[in-house]
Amino acid sequence: MSEDLDVLDEDSEIDEVELSEDEFAAFMEIPKSKDKQLVRLDKWLWAARFFKTRALAAEAIRGGKVHVNGHRVKPGKPVVLAETIAITLGSGQRVVVVKSLTGRRGPATAANALYEETQESREVRDKQREERLYTATNIHPYRRPNRRDRQVITRVKRSFEE
Repeated sequence: MSEDLDVLDEDSEIDEVELSEDEFAAFMEIPKSKDKQLVRLDKWLWAARFFKTRALAAEAIRGGKVHVNGHRVKPGKPVVLAETIAITLGSGQRVVVVKSLTGRRGPATAANALYEETQESREVRDKQREERLYTATNIHPYRRPNRRDRQVITRVKRSFEE
């Protein structure tokens, strides 16, 4: 048995080449940011506070609720600056552009600095919010409004006045 291994070692002409991290990344075509930091998509979505846990982020990605530049991706895909990410949350969708990378979850102000929402996405979300407020008046016409109904009426009136 050891003779076979010696024969293989002698006959093999495989050169072991050691690559640095940058050379390996270039060889594997792994995108890098300016500060040479790689962040997985699920980790970035968690750090940007779109999801409470990385597991929920990964599940949403696998479920097709997250698209990067219009394509379905895997949770381990590295995020690149200036990529467009479409995220479906509940009944709405947010389209954001990546401005910064981090794998650490911080305060909400830091999370908002990681991305910029597109103007079209913001307009659609505002329109959907107004429609929800308009239809949220769950007032029964067959009786007088109770305290909760009056609070809803007041809230809706304030939102339309603003």
